[in-house]
Order: sequence, then structure tokens, then C-alpha cells
Amino acid sequence: MKIPKYHFVLLNSRSIFRTRKMSLSAVLSCAVLVAITIVSAGLTRISWLASTYGWSKVAFCRERQDNARLITKLADLEAGLNNGNIELKRLSDFEDSHRLAYGMNAIGADIRKAGTGGMPSLAERADMQQSNPLLFRAGAIQDSMTILLRRADLQNATFDQMSQFAEQKKAYLDEHPSVKPANGAITSEFGYRSDPISGEQALHQGLDIAGNIGTPIFAPADGVVKEVGIHQNYGRTVVLRHAGCGMETLYGHLSDYAVHVGQHVKRGELIAYMGNSGKSTGPHLHYEVHQLGHAVNPRPFILPEDQIVD
Repeated sequence: MKIPKYHFVLLNSRSIFRTRKMSLSAVLSCAVLVAITIVSAGLTRISWLASTYGWSKVAFCRERQDNARLITKLADLEAGLNNGNIELKRLSDFEDSHRLAYGMNAIGADIRKAGTGGMPSLAERADMQQSNPLLFRAGAIQDSMTILLRRADLQNATFDQMSQFAEQKKAYLDEHPSVKPANGAITSEFGYRSDPISGEQALHQGLDIAGNIGTPIFAPADGVVKEVGIHQNYGRTVVLRHAGCGMETLYGHLSDYAVHVGQHVKRGELIAYMGNSGKSTGPHLHYEVHQLGHAVNPRPFILPEDQIVD
């Protein structure tokens, strides 16, 4: 069998009438085609690699920018976290000092940690830091933020507790008799004495404060008017109930009243006027303090005038 030949006609652009004729065998023609195909594939591969490199470079630049932004955000979070810890420390110190002033128990250091266990071990942290430092840093910030939020929740709860205690303490102090109800000299103390009317030994259940008829009498603490009326021995009488501390105060031998039953009064508010009603030998105020239903010496419930009550 005769192997076919392939003929190529070459034309010269300068002279269309001059041509050249080349003959190639089938084997050589196939070799040329294979070479052309390989070269084309190589060029295509080079073009694809160049394009891929270009896109990879763009993606790398974008990742680098994102990484820089992430580092900035992490730095901002760390700064905010540090400020949060400083502020929380200031608040806890403030609370501890006020708890001491109110007579409350301080919050222990272990309680203030707010259950911060369960964090990765040192070995786990070391492995994470070596494999991906940025991820390790973000995880550490997340852990610290979780701890800070727990401590903040605890701080809020303890503040609420202290606030409630302070309100109760204030209500107790507001309703705790602490000032002298009227100006004047104390002429008779609490205790057994010879009764000025009967001459017999009897318990004097209050203090006698001498003064002129019409001398104003003021509430020694916040309270509610329990009684206004005539008493067998004390004449015109006013009784205040101080429910916050479980006490009552009585004012006898009055000339007139300035309050009515059920009225709420504040410390220092006018409640009556000094008089000489009932079994009395002269104008004065008979002042009693009752605690848990029993008369007690009013002296401890009159603070020195140089001490501020409100």
C-alpha cells in the first residue's frame, strides 16, 4: 500500500504568481499536528496559571486587608474589655464600702468570680496559640467577655440586694425616734418616783419636758397618727405609730392638736401644742416611747443636737 503524501502550497504575499510547493508524509504531518496541539495546550495552561495567580494575588490582598481590620477590631474589643473590668472593679469597691457602712456582709472574692471555671487548659491554649494565633486571641477575648458579663450580672444582683436593704434601713431610721420633741428643760426622768399627785411610789413611764402653754411639739420620727383624744391621766393626748421599727410614741398634757387620726407625719412636723391638761401640776409635755408594747426610757432615743438625723 502506498503511503499518501500531503502537499502544502506556500504563497508569497509580494508576488502572488510565485508559489512554493512542499510535500509532507502522513507521519510527519501527524507529528506537526501533535506538536501544535501540545504547544496550544501549554499556552492555555500558562494562561490559566497566570490568571489563577492574578486572582490568588487579589484574594490574598483582600484577606490581608480583612485580617488587618480583624486585628483592629480585636484591639478595640480588648480595650473595651479592659475598661469594663476597671469600671466593674470600681463598682465592687464602692459596694463593699457601702455594705460596710450599712452593716452588711461583704461579697467574697470567690463569689465575685461568678463561676468562671470551664476554660481551656494551658496545654490546649498553647496548641491553639501556635496553630492560629489570631483565632486564639479572639477566643481569649470571647472567654474574657463571658466572664465580664457574668460578673456584671452578679454585680447588678448584689446592687439590687444592697438597694433593698438600704431602703429598709432608711425606712427604719426614718421611723426611729431620734430627736427631742419639744424645747424645754427635762424636769422628770424615766423610772420610779414619788407621784406628784398621789405621793405614792410609781413608775414614771416617760420624760417630762417643761415649757409654756402653746409651745410647739414636733414628731421625733416619721409615723402615722394612731390616737388623738382625751386620756384619763394625760389629758389631751396624741399617739404616733412608727411601724418601720415597731415603736410608738405618746405625747400627753397637751393644750391642742395639730394632726388627726390616720395622718402620716414626717420627723420635725408639728403635731400638737404643750399644755396642762389631765393630772398635771404645771405646763409640760409628758413624752413616752413604747417598744414592742412596753414603755422604755426615751433618753437613748434623743440624739445630741450636734448630730445630723436627716
